[in-house]
Amino acid sequence: MMKNIRIPKTEIKNKEYLNLEEINKIKLFCNDKNQKIEDRLLIGFNLYTGLSRKFLKELEFGYFQPSGDNRYYLQFNNFKTVTICSHLSELFNEYKETYKVLKGKNKIFNYDGNYLSTKTKDITVKIISRKITPTIYSNTFIKEMLRITKNDVHMVSELLMESPHTISQHLEEIEEINKYERYLESLEMLYKKNR
Repeated sequence: MMKNIRIPKTEIKNKEYLNLEEINKIKLFCNDKNQKIEDRLLIGFNLYTGLSRKFLKELEFGYFQPSGDNRYYLQFNNFKTVTICSHLSELFNEYKETYKVLKGKNKIFNYDGNYLSTKTKDITVKIISRKITPTIYSNTFIKEMLRITKNDVHMVSELLMESPHTISQHLEEIEEINKYERYLESLEMLYKKNR
């Protein structure tokens, strides 16, 4: 009976990442005080934390705990702690000042998970003319953190509150990207010598 069952082939999609030029444009957007602070904060959270939308949609003001010098860390209900960088702390301080009149406001983003993705894509397409999902932001954060930590999967998994298995799935793809970049650098060096 089992001989007649066909196992469907699953296609593994390549992970998508932001490139350096796109990252720089997004950083400029986050620093641009002419843009809406809500949009800048949402994009900032995607860029600077890599947290999945399930965590972003749950963010509340009470999760932000001061850690000195106007900086914060996030303390989630399940006692997971996420340190946030100074750029994001500055955005949060600006957001907090803008909305301090809203005494009863608890949630940072009043969006459900699907709308949070849509909003992220819509804002990002205005910045870099390409729709970027929270997953692509997360992939980019994982890639950069693996590079910085010299592939310390466990440290990156703690930062993102994701399983080590999820993080390790990026290693092979990142190695391919690195190999390709080293190849291009070698070609550039070869052509420079011949001039």
